Amino acid sequence: MVLVVLAGCIDQGVFGEEEKKEWIDVATPIAENILQSMNEGDYVGFTKDFSEGMKEAMTLQKFVDLKGRLESTVGKYISSSPAKAIERGEYVAVYFSAKFRNEENIPVEISFKKDDKAHKVYGLWFPPEIPENNDEQESTLENLIRWLESDPLVRLIGIIATFIGIPAAIINITKLLTRKKEEK
Repeated sequence: MVLVVLAGCIDQGVFGEEEKKEWIDVATPIAENILQSMNEGDYVGFTKDFSEGMKEAMTLQKFVDLKGRLESTVGKYISSSPAKAIERGEYVAVYFSAKFRNEENIPVEISFKKDDKAHKVYGLWFPPEIPENNDEQESTLENLIRWLESDPLVRLIGIIATFIGIPAAIINITKLLTRKKEEK
């Protein structure tokens, strides 16, 4: 799982269509800059819209690692389109469906603090596992969004594990929790 998040936003709310559109309009150029900067290996450009906490968490080495993991699995970024904006307590999460060279419909989440007029990024999230074939990626984005919305514990564990630098643990914990959820 590739996850870079400081915003452990669990409470969700609903806001109007106009507000959703405003957040999508804010997030779209920021997401494009982040993903294009990753393609170009431009760490300064990649982090230019990050909050101070995100800049501290996303070191140059973590950026290089993230870029390498994404390029080795899904290839270089090509384009994205906004899919959804969700209010979560004091944060707003905007989801994008991204197209990479080797895969399409890869979900990307960018989180913002609602009261931050500078619109700094407080969370950047990529899927736990990159799909390997079209059957798996058919509804990846919607399933991922529903799963994150319905299971705050999974989100919190992912945030903690990534923050302390153990992405492999996230995949194992995620698989375990998913199995337990399916058994219910």
